[in-house]
Amino acid sequence: AIAVPIATNSISSTTLATIDDSAVDGSSVTVSSLRNGSIESIAAAVSVSFSGSGSFSLSGAGAGAVATNVISGGGEASIRGSTVTSHAGGLSDDIIVEADDTNTIDSTLVAATVSI
Repeated sequence: AIAVPIATNSISSTTLATIDDSAVDGSSVTVSSLRNGSIESIAAAVSVSFSGSGSFSLSGAGAGAVATNVISGGGEASIRGSTVTSHAGGLSDDIIVEADDTNTIDSTLVAATVSI
């Protein structure tokens, strides 16, 4: 007896935050993009084999597990072809441009085999 579960998971996405060909004037300006993908996968296999005979016996059992998990794409934050002015009083964070890409994959594989 053989058991092999196969799990394939994929996420593909892109996030974009931009100021493009614009004039922006404010007390503070923030352009922020966050991409947060998550894959949780569990694959389990159990195989049991029983055999019996008189003078000769042969028995076998096998188990395995395969998981393929992919997160692709990305995040982008930008200011393009624009004039951006901040009047926050000279603080270091007057204009903030940030992109965060925080992805997680949690994959658990379990395989067990018994031959009697």
